[in-house]
Amino acid sequence: MRILLTGGTGFLGSHIAELLRSRGDDVRATVRASSNTKQLKSLGVEPAEVSLENGSGLDDALRDIDAVIHCAGGGRVRSNDEFYVHNVLTTETLLRAIERVRPTLKRYVHASSVSAVPALSQYGKAKQDADKLVLAASARIPTTLMRLPALYGPGDTRWAALYKTVARGVQPVFGKSPPLSLLYATDAASSLVAPLDSPHPSASIFSPEDGVPITQRDLGAAVAEAIGTSNPVGIPVPGPVLRAAARASELVGKITGREVFLTLDKVKDMLGEDWVCDSSSLRRELGWTSKVTLREGTKLTGEWYRREGLI
Repeated sequence: MRILLTGGTGFLGSHIAELLRSRGDDVRATVRASSNTKQLKSLGVEPAEVSLENGSGLDDALRDIDAVIHCAGGGRVRSNDEFYVHNVLTTETLLRAIERVRPTLKRYVHASSVSAVPALSQYGKAKQDADKLVLAASARIPTTLMRLPALYGPGDTRWAALYKTVARGVQPVFGKSPPLSLLYATDAASSLVAPLDSPHPSASIFSPEDGVPITQRDLGAAVAEAIGTSNPVGIPVPGPVLRAAARASELVGKITGREVFLTLDKVKDMLGEDWVCDSSSLRRELGWTSKVTLREGTKLTGEWYRREGLI
């Protein structure tokens, strides 16, 4: 199968590219002119210079493509306006190009987020608006929505700070620490590839998870075991303190011109209470199951952090 992959140079996309190539699929990945394509090329992935914002190069990239996996668009931004550009505008541009160039596409798979419902943040709202575009196109294009929980694994540096604090014997605990779902990188990748292999209705919505909702303290204990230290002492972080840290992070991003992860918008999701997914329909309809437990995943992630000198 010939697959067009967006976001292939990112954390999740790189794992999807590796999985697709291991299956023998032909993969073309959209990239920016400034993208580092070394890893993609080493996998045998064909880079295609494309702008998902204005559509430049997209028609050529879609030529002879059987399916599209769209996982571009994330939570690191310089301003809240970028949530719309990275998630809604890119999705709209891509769907329009598919209808124009590849109206007989076999499947369009969209990487969404559990944050899209109930959309507490601007990021969640952008994900929700992109989802609406996908569902609106589902009568003309076979679409699948995958609402992902928080992801972790090799290639993602966002959890390194947690590993560092746990190594020192403490763990910040945000909000009321309600149960949440997590998913290891390779399982997230396989969940987005699964819709390519099993017939199912257009506009299907799935939400993969590893089968065991956890609390922040559960995660801290798993990280402690992974790095060979005792369980950390949980330190509650009040909302005002977390917001102050987010303001400082945003200021640093503004001064340096760099995208940042901790923002006031992100805090809205961090203090939310409804982040548990249910993958039962995904198991039933597509035969997908997660393979990596939290215990295994935190260990593999910690080993990668050590190799990269991050902890």
